[in-house]
Amino acid sequence: MAGEHACYTVVEVPARLTGAWLAAGEWLKVPAGGRVLVDAAALETAEMEAGALAAAAEQLAARAGRIAVYAPGDLAFGLARQALQLAGVAEGVTMAVFREREAALRWLLGGEGAAK
Repeated sequence: MAGEHACYTVVEVPARLTGAWLAAGEWLKVPAGGRVLVDAAALETAEMEAGALAAAAEQLAARAGRIAVYAPGDLAFGLARQALQLAGVAEGVTMAVFREREAALRWLLGGEGAAK
């Protein structure tokens, strides 16, 4: 679920994203104020309301210091962007969505401008 690297924590989104997975909250067990890479590369289906995803984005933004979402697929990218908008999270400030992992890590670790 979550893996630690020297400078950031990785949260792996499952292929089948459900409300039950979000409710379990394992994805929220990240260091307070830390850097988080949300890896949504495996996402194939999403089975929850948009509000639940927005609430998750809001919770993670409140917990972590900086979050980069790696979302190479159209579904993952669209859902991540929608969740940020619905949650009122200012994209590019504390959380940003990327199609390329390298760009996500550059932003996460270096603080360079948000890319999409």
